[in-house]
Amino acid sequence: MSVDMKRGTITITGNYYALSRDMKAANGAIEKWNKVSGNYSYNYKDSNGVQKSLKVVFKLTATEVKSTAKADLKNALNNDKSGIANSFTVDNDRMKSESPTTEGITLNGKVIAVRSTSSEDTGGHEVGHTLGLDDDQAVSNDIMTHTTESGDGINSTYIQDILSYFDGNVNNPNQPNDKTKIDGNPKSVVIDTTNSNLKTDKDYENFKKGKVKYSPPPTE
Repeated sequence: MSVDMKRGTITITGNYYALSRDMKAANGAIEKWNKVSGNYSYNYKDSNGVQKSLKVVFKLTATEVKSTAKADLKNALNNDKSGIANSFTVDNDRMKSESPTTEGITLNGKVIAVRSTSSEDTGGHEVGHTLGLDDDQAVSNDIMTHTTESGDGINSTYIQDILSYFDGNVNNPNQPNDKTKIDGNPKSVVIDTTNSNLKTDKDYENFKKGKVKYSPPPTE
């Protein structure tokens, strides 16, 4: 997660390695999130009581591993030191050890496996886990619900939870909170301090109290 005050954006990045045969499924899964870029804003008041708003942008990408060997996919993930690497595979053999009703799993917060019969909604659900989200116990058609394998709604609560990793202050502006210490959760929070209007600890405290709201751009 990177915050750019000058541009007025909070950008969520992640990369998903996939074998050539699985690129279509991987791209379909991440598109569930990328398509809501700009539809949500993070709103807070600065230390002077002035309302500020930052657009939330998703930039999730899929990188092709030109191979048919799962070992090559694992190596690509393990050799990536960017801090935003994940993997995505359609793997019926791996899913045999799961319940027949389980369409997809995420291991260690970054290794996704789905069945060949699963939908892009399932893939999008698993991508949500790599962004630090838990299953949603509500009965709905939203993407993180645990009660259905269909539905791709992304609500403001999900966005709020993704953004909740920030815990910076003046002395350590890029400090993440304790949630990042949980294995598999996102680790990185970066604020462009050269463009930041966060100058005091009060500024940071106010920023952390911000709320997400649905605010899509006007249609022409």
